[in-house]
Amino acid sequence: MTSLLMKEIHNLQEVIDDCLDDQPVQVTVFGTARVNTNGYYQITSTREGNFHKYLHRLIYEKHYGEIPEGCCIHHIDGDKLNNDIENLELLSVAEHNSLHHKGKTLTDEAKKKMSKAHKGMAHSDGHCKNISKARNTTGFYRVDKRKHEEVRQGYVWRYRYYNEDGKHEEICSVDIKKLEEKVKSKGLKWEEISKIEVE
Repeated sequence: MTSLLMKEIHNLQEVIDDCLDDQPVQVTVFGTARVNTNGYYQITSTREGNFHKYLHRLIYEKHYGEIPEGCCIHHIDGDKLNNDIENLELLSVAEHNSLHHKGKTLTDEAKKKMSKAHKGMAHSDGHCKNISKARNTTGFYRVDKRKHEEVRQGYVWRYRYYNEDGKHEEICSVDIKKLEEKVKSKGLKWEEISKIEVE
């Protein structure tokens, strides 16, 4: 290699290093992570085999296993850099999109395009149960444990469901047995995950 080419390579490396120095860096068991252009930590080292993977997804998978197809990991507090496991939640892409687009209106043209793209893609009850079984750590369908600082134990049990209008609703209780009673009193299903047949 010519000395001119070597000098250019060295100058380019200095520019890259200067750019990378401005980004927050986390050294993790998954590899070195830097903040990407979308604001998420992304693995930039190659030795660990996680190159270009998102740190929040790797952390979630370490605790709960593989992320099902059609699902994504949501940062509950909205801070993309807060990858604490308590801040990560598995949602379907539709649930995630509705959270981030709440209050925003789409043009009629955009709605038509989306409708055409999703035609015939409604999730079956079996698909929803597959997702629930994959992400559920409570042992009960539609139930999760939510951090809540206003109660002594620091969390509440939450049952999430859709009402007749298709709107998301939830029932909460500090006691899982009381939650079961509340759910059943509304005529909703209370199922153990182990007894659910998945498709």
